[in-house]
Amino acid sequence: MTKTRLSLSIVVGLVLMLTLPAWADFQEGLDAYKRGDYDTALKEWRPLADQGLAAAQNNLGAMYINGEGVRRNYVRAYMWLSLAAKQGYKRAVSSQGQLEREMTPGELAEAERFAREWKLKGE
Repeated sequence: MTKTRLSLSIVVGLVLMLTLPAWADFQEGLDAYKRGDYDTALKEWRPLADQGLAAAQNNLGAMYINGEGVRRNYVRAYMWLSLAAKQGYKRAVSSQGQLEREMTPGELAEAERFAREWKLKGE
């Protein structure tokens, strides 16, 4: 094995080691959600969403739309969907478009402001 391939293998291995715990937490949240245990799903997904994981952001958006484990809040839902959509998460793009039609211009502006503030905080 060449030195370049070895270095690439080490980098790939390190990336996998760092992302596998996140996906395990995501799966725990998904399993809890499917059981209707929204508190556990929220507990698992919120830190991942805060770290920028688009799938977790999308799922938090859905929870806020439906009032699952949280009070229904279209502004927060839109914020999370917006963050996931900006990463190209297709489900979030679709859900965001549907939700937009249910919101007032003031709510949309507030949601977009929250998304900008979250991004600044996360940088």
